[in-house]
Parts: sequence; structure tokens; C-alpha cells
Amino acid sequence: GLAPLVREEIWTCLTRLRAAGQSILVIDKYVEKLIALADRHTIIQRGQIAWQGSSAALDAEHGIWHRYLGIG
Repeated sequence: GLAPLVREEIWTCLTRLRAAGQSILVIDKYVEKLIALADRHTIIQRGQIAWQGSSAALDAEHGIWHRYLGIG
């Protein structure tokens, strides 16, 4: 794991890239931060797409967090 200050700096940089109009791919376990950053989400399980949707859909369905990500 990364130090908390380093992790926050990375999220700050990603937010700046998005604001500048850059397309980015982020793979991380911090769903709340991803929801705030991304437009679309894809959950892959065993090499197959298990779920796809918008930030609003992922935020509304916390059962997905538990089912596929082990958090809830």
C-alpha cells in the first residue's frame, strides 16, 4: 500500500487530468473515489465482464460492491 499522502496526491493528479479533458483508466479498490472521478465502471471477474454501468448506477447499488468487490 501507498502512504496516505502519496495516495491523495495521485487522486489529485487524476482529478486534474480529468478536468483537462484527458481520458484515463484507473484500477483501484476505493469505490467512493472512483465514483467521483469516473463516468463509467467495469467490474471484471475471472476474465469476464461481471458488471458495467455509470457512476450513478454503481453508487445506487451497494449490493454490487459487496458481491463483486467484497466491500459494503
